[in-house]
Amino acid sequence: MLLGTACGNNGGSDGGGRSPDAEASMGGDHSTGGHGECPPPASSLEIVARDTTFDADCLAAPAGEAFAIAFANEDAETLHNVAIFSEDPMENPDAEVLFQGEIITGPGSITYQVDPLDAGTYHFHCDVHPEQMVGTLIVD
Repeated sequence: MLLGTACGNNGGSDGGGRSPDAEASMGGDHSTGGHGECPPPASSLEIVARDTTFDADCLAAPAGEAFAIAFANEDAETLHNVAIFSEDPMENPDAEVLFQGEIITGPGSITYQVDPLDAGTYHFHCDVHPEQMVGTLIVD
């Protein structure tokens, strides 16, 4: 298992509009296999870190449009963030980092601004707890 590195960039992105390798557009089907149902795509998303887990394991955003993630860290004196990858870096260490949100100490909150992504299925996790805090981002 890969251990994450804690580094943020004040909610910036190091490159948007990239498509995940070998992933096809979800075409309106928001089923995520082992992740349950995903909400419809929205330009304003919310996720909460509580007890070293995310309150959602699937998020959905519109393809080709910038979107916001309102992130709340409810874990006192614990570091968390949201980072988005082309695929799960635990399975492929060469997975591309598409967005890396600032790491914040709880309790606290931040709204990340994410550059547009191409349609596809992406992986997100907390860089500090990449094995415990994971999910799927569907861009459709």
